[in-house]
Amino acid sequence: MKKRCIITLGLMVLIAPAGCRRVIFEDRSVCPSSLYFTITNEDLFKVSDTVYAKVYCQPEDIRAGEATTSIKEIVEQDFWFKVKKSEEWSGYGLLGVDKSHLVHDSDWIIDEGEQGDPLFRFAYRVPGHEERYVAPVEFVKEHARVTVKFIHLDGFVRSGGRFPFSLVIKGNTCGVDAKTGLPITGPFRYEPEEDPDGTFRFILPRQADNALEMEFWAKPGLYEREGLVDTFSLSALFRQQASVDWEAKNLPDIYLEIDYAESVYNITAIGWEEEKELTYEM
Repeated sequence: MKKRCIITLGLMVLIAPAGCRRVIFEDRSVCPSSLYFTITNEDLFKVSDTVYAKVYCQPEDIRAGEATTSIKEIVEQDFWFKVKKSEEWSGYGLLGVDKSHLVHDSDWIIDEGEQGDPLFRFAYRVPGHEERYVAPVEFVKEHARVTVKFIHLDGFVRSGGRFPFSLVIKGNTCGVDAKTGLPITGPFRYEPEEDPDGTFRFILPRQADNALEMEFWAKPGLYEREGLVDTFSLSALFRQQASVDWEAKNLPDIYLEIDYAESVYNITAIGWEEEKELTYEM
């Protein structure tokens, strides 16, 4: 009888630890989940394009992860975040980062003297989940490529048919909050290079206000005056013609043709879905 009791107690000792291990293993609350993404407009981008992505734990808004990946890795689901249990997860992704630098966790800033970056952005917010979740995301266009073309250069007699001005683009928007998509106010100043035929190209970020201006600076010896010759408001030009909506989901590209001698401005706003040409005479 004593021998049988000893055997029974021994079995209890062996069973108890096994049961504890089983309970801990099945506690899913501490197991990490996988957060994947599917891009709804992936066909607009190259598979090699680089994407910077972040994820935050909600409702505390605590950064939980960040990484650099590619369109190819996201599409093929070779990229994901490992996340722990939470009420919700949120975050953003950026494509086209070049000169912008990160400030305060989600503010992407352009230094004065640089043009805007060709940024595309997505943001997401998904519920807490177990094991695996695929979040659909869409990249939106956060920049406008601007081409300014000056025509009838032969009207500048003193310059010998050359365009006699340098341009300076000035504004009050220096970046974007990647979480919200809201523009960030700050000094913007960029002097675009000239193509041989009086054409200038530059990139603007989504604008926060109506402070956008274009200055004309005389090139030495090519104009009857020196220094700053003229300034006009690009914001007023865009606003009065309703050619650019800076709150649009996807910003258009802009073609601006200027006959400076005749004060005639032709604008074409080229969106992803339509093209619109407008004329503004000063």
